[in-house]
Amino acid sequence: MLGPATLGIEVTKKDQALRCGLGNIDPQHGGEFKSSAVEDALAHPLPPEGTLFVTNRLDRDAVATMAVFDLRRQGKQINKPLVVWVGALDRDSGGNVILTNPELRVSGPAATAMQVIILDPLNMWPTMEEKVEATAKILADEMSYEEMKSIAVLKQKNTDGFQVEMHGPVVAYVFAPKSYDWARNWVNARYDVGVVFDPEYTPKQPGGNAKPYARWTIVRRDGHFDRQLFVDKINAEEARARDMTLAELEARGYSWGGNKNIVSSPFGRETRPEKETILRIVRECAESGVVS
Repeated sequence: MLGPATLGIEVTKKDQALRCGLGNIDPQHGGEFKSSAVEDALAHPLPPEGTLFVTNRLDRDAVATMAVFDLRRQGKQINKPLVVWVGALDRDSGGNVILTNPELRVSGPAATAMQVIILDPLNMWPTMEEKVEATAKILADEMSYEEMKSIAVLKQKNTDGFQVEMHGPVVAYVFAPKSYDWARNWVNARYDVGVVFDPEYTPKQPGGNAKPYARWTIVRRDGHFDRQLFVDKINAEEARARDMTLAELEARGYSWGGNKNIVSSPFGRETRPEKETILRIVRECAESGVVS
């Protein structure tokens, strides 16, 4: 990729930097550390159409630099205080920057969300284009606070062995064989709306002879999720799948239910709706803007 149409972003290997025909933006390596690539990108001449951006440092500063150029080309507004904060974090650790330059601090999950997008622990942004596009949305204030928060929480690398999938900006799905109780508490501590699926849930009953079954539970924090709409929709799906009326569904113990902040599949019984249907309804009720 190196050649006359290439602009280097923090290319720290000198032989490679010299082969970037459009130059190399790297103010903080070997310099006075008064600026960063993303800050310089605000005023750097806009590279020509078709420019290839390259870096050998896949970090927040480099990806944000590419995002700034994309936003400038589109004529979009850029959150400059956030750019300065990202630059400051690149030159020093977060704790040091807060102590030495507290006036630069941008509170909230934006910078952490950008870091997670680049590290991508769940392979949600597998290509460079996707990382730059998501970072650009944050820099342009086009990503909601809730979505940034749901991304930022993924920085916690300890998932206790759970397989976690994000479905939209709010809903976290956790696959937790034989770990239902632990997974439910784990997801509720980290996400506004969590879906726990334990394919081998064993009810706690005297004698310990209960038969395992697949259990679904939706757990929400106060102030989130249209619980009543979910109950109505999932029970309608369950009734349709079993060719029952809603009254029959409830009378025979096949209906979903639970307390204020939890809705679970029928106790002791396998549910009929598929994973895709359940998650589609959960996401609709999580993003409806209604809380019940």
